Amino acid sequence: MDIRVLGVPMDLGAARRGTDMGPSAIRAARLEAQLEELGHKVVDAGNIFSHEAETRRVKDEGIRFGHEIRRTCETLARRV
Repeated sequence: MDIRVLGVPMDLGAARRGTDMGPSAIRAARLEAQLEELGHKVVDAGNIFSHEAETRRVKDEGIRFGHEIRRTCETLARRV
């Protein structure tokens, strides 16, 4: 099977920092190598850019960073 790995290091909208480290943690755990050992062809397509919370202003506390999250998800949808 051909597999493409695409990371989205984003924690906008989360109550705590840290979820943005998920793609790095998965790569550090050797996901690509483990999938290849199972016979798959793997391509790491890198990460989709997402702003860090500290660089943005919260415009609506009800939907924290809604615009930025939507833009990132739209980019992800196009790439997938």
